[in-house]
Amino acid sequence: GKLFIKKGVAAHQNCMLFSSNLVTSDSQDFEDFAGFRLKDVETEIRRGRRLKCSYCKKPGASVGCEVPSCRRSYHYPCAVENGAKIVEEEEEYKYIVNFKRHHKLYHRSERQPERDGEKQRRGDARKKSEREKGKERGKRDREKGKERGKRDREKGRKRTERRNHRRRRMIVTHKKNIKDTEIMECAFCHSPSQNQITGKLFIKKGVAAHQNCMLFSPKLVTRGSENLEDFAGFLVQDVKKEVQRSRRLKCNYCKKNNASIGCDVKQCPRTFHYPCAAKHGLQIVEEEEYNIIRIYCKDHEAQE
Repeated sequence: GKLFIKKGVAAHQNCMLFSSNLVTSDSQDFEDFAGFRLKDVETEIRRGRRLKCSYCKKPGASVGCEVPSCRRSYHYPCAVENGAKIVEEEEEYKYIVNFKRHHKLYHRSERQPERDGEKQRRGDARKKSEREKGKERGKRDREKGKERGKRDREKGRKRTERRNHRRRRMIVTHKKNIKDTEIMECAFCHSPSQNQITGKLFIKKGVAAHQNCMLFSPKLVTRGSENLEDFAGFLVQDVKKEVQRSRRLKCNYCKKNNASIGCDVKQCPRTFHYPCAAKHGLQIVEEEEYNIIRIYCKDHEAQE
């Protein structure tokens, strides 16, 4: 390019254009020195004196590579001779030198904005798909939670029905839909027969019980009212409560539930059905004056 001379300073046009720290201007004051400020040119010359050209090994190499990691510097003619890539963008006042070894890096940096945009689009698409998957996953979890809650409620309802049904069976009988005219088992000893030992089998409102099983039950009290003569002088409600109380008590002989009769000694934990107690010859004491009946197990007969 043209050699410009002013106030003892001489510089080629391209050497100034491609120097790293010089900036051109459109002002008319700079037209006589290729559009540069003389003071800036002198500063750049002083900076270039400390830099040696990587090609000719002489100082004054003010032209650097566009790649930031490259530490090489050249004179402009040496860079052209060494095969550097020269890029001139006059509209943007941009003059770039890319040395031979870094051509691929420069092309890669030129395509970097496009790649960044593509990465951004891919990232947005991935985030969008993840959000959609998260929504679908949340929807599935909510549906599963509703189904699980529905199943749990159904199981709870069935469990309650079974528990209530067992209670009804314990209180009334072990048979469903039995009428008073049909054969029923005693709610205490579980025997449908009636004899001299058990006494008459009374049936009322779905409850069946032998006379002696009720008489010897400690929590049952006879009533003197004539209205209760059809159930051995006991209230049906009281009999149900006694059956409910004895449902967890097992007979010491037959090992069945509803053994409501216990030994009269308070410390003794043994319980019996009345037919089992009579069959095994337990001591039975009746006090007619006080209307009290007592039963003692084998271990406490002699003591009493």
